[in-house]
Amino acid sequence: MKPSITIDNFLNRTTLLLLTMILKEISVQ
Repeated sequence: MKPSITIDNFLNRTTLLLLTMILKEISVQ
């Protein structure tokens, strides 16, 4: 297993979390 796959997975999850938070912030306003 390559560490890069784990890093990519982590980045993808983090991006999804950030996008979700931003969308929630926009919906509230």
